[in-house]
Amino acid sequence: MSAFQQVGYHAVPSVQEAAAGKGGATAHAARIALSQEDVTRAPSKSQQHRSGASNTAGFLARLEDWWVLELLGVIISAGALAAIVGILYHYHGTPQPTWRNVSLNTMISWLSTLANVMVLIPVTSGLSQLKWVWFAGKRRTMSDRGYFDSASRGVIGSLALIFEQQGRHFAGLAALATILAVGFDPFIQNLVHYTPEPAEHITVPAYVTYSADYNINGIPASASQLGASHVYWIDSVMKANVYSSLLNTDKSQAWSIPQFDCATGNCTWDPIATLAMMMAKGSNSNSTALAFGNSISNASTIFATECAFQICVQSVRPRVSSGVYYEEEVDWWCDFTLQTMPTNYSLLHKDNPVGWRRLELSPPWGLEHGMQSGQTFGIASSSLSSLAGFIQGIFAGSSMYAAQGILRSIFYGNISGCADEDDHLICAANNAAKAMTKTLRDSAFVASRSENTTMARGRTLIMVNFVRIQWVWIALPALVWLLALVTWVGTLLKSSRARVPRWRDDILPLLFLYREGEEGKPETSGASQSSAEVAKSCTAVEVQLRAEDLRYRLL
Repeated sequence: MSAFQQVGYHAVPSVQEAAAGKGGATAHAARIALSQEDVTRAPSKSQQHRSGASNTAGFLARLEDWWVLELLGVIISAGALAAIVGILYHYHGTPQPTWRNVSLNTMISWLSTLANVMVLIPVTSGLSQLKWVWFAGKRRTMSDRGYFDSASRGVIGSLALIFEQQGRHFAGLAALATILAVGFDPFIQNLVHYTPEPAEHITVPAYVTYSADYNINGIPASASQLGASHVYWIDSVMKANVYSSLLNTDKSQAWSIPQFDCATGNCTWDPIATLAMMMAKGSNSNSTALAFGNSISNASTIFATECAFQICVQSVRPRVSSGVYYEEEVDWWCDFTLQTMPTNYSLLHKDNPVGWRRLELSPPWGLEHGMQSGQTFGIASSSLSSLAGFIQGIFAGSSMYAAQGILRSIFYGNISGCADEDDHLICAANNAAKAMTKTLRDSAFVASRSENTTMARGRTLIMVNFVRIQWVWIALPALVWLLALVTWVGTLLKSSRARVPRWRDDILPLLFLYREGEEGKPETSGASQSSAEVAKSCTAVEVQLRAEDLRYRLL
């Protein structure tokens, strides 16, 4: 059994007692002996004050004897870390919270500070207690005490202890926890990152035009005997858009962009279905038959191209990014049926352009294509007839429209988007199809001027800071807490095995344990006392620091 297992606490003799007993030996520091008169005399006010202080000190010492503060440190620090993880997990991937009086970073900083302070309680207490375990193992030099005390106070002392012990003692884990705790707060703060990302602005929707029906015509070109018009000129808006697509060199191609409303310049829509014009390229392969052995040369730069325009339903997914409109093509549907005229016109043949009233399309789509169940699309026969005449006029050279100027522009002009194309006619036809699609989509909006009924509703996006958590940074705080737990549990076990009192960083046991004897050896007689008993005994001791013969003593 080690010497410290049976150590008692003894009053240090007075100067006179020391001189009488040792022939003028050096006086000890404290005097606590009480005479019989002191015992029977009524306590003075100072003694009553010391009695109250004794009760308080005894209560705190009993808390220390049961490791209550260290247990609270482990529990509260774990709770603070759990709160940090819970809060950050809840707000990960969400917009930055706008709390009234505190920010997310401030809340995390408070919890981090609490966790850091509480986690160091079992670490520092463990280092201080392991000092006594270290001396209980065998005789050590008193200088070792300084390493443990310094380690319990900061990083430099912990580094010195690790270097001195070289990992040979359990206290190295506690010293490592003290060093790593320096990065506790920075690592916690680095958990939270903010990235600007688009988010929907609920109160400000976006709109873009679409059309399910087109029945707009220009002025009549001819009339029947009853005054009903059978032939119409093309609508002026359609004509202007198509001319612009063939004559305009604007790279933005405004003639192909439907009307849209996007307040922030960043908007998205779900797929929408709308009437559209498709340009299909025909086949014009060489089928010349020559006799065996004969050949012909092809020195001409002239080549033939066939273009066909067809009314279809197009499903697109629009978006606006930084004020620029884009469309993603989803699908096309071009199968149609001809709806005949009412019964009083039954004598007209259904295949005659004036014998049917509407070209109708019914795609077998659902909401994934932006189409409602049972929805149909169509164009009136009169509108399609005027559109067909217009297309034939400008591409086939009819004198009804500006065919000569259009053809010259197609083959010799710098049409928008066609400068680098080999086949200018195909490119020009594509431009015309886009312009006609825009006109079809904008027709309902232009006619009604009502955004809510003629435009597809989308989402307006605004840039919002989203919370993004980098969970890897929680590793160090979790490691510090784990080291603190291991230090506390290990210190309890080692102190119990060595039967060392729970003195931790208390200096009073040193004052009472080490009595100056003949050889300056520790006093080894008597029973051990707890921290509470030591604290209670100290309340009866009055000392003063004095200098005598250049030596300082507590007298």
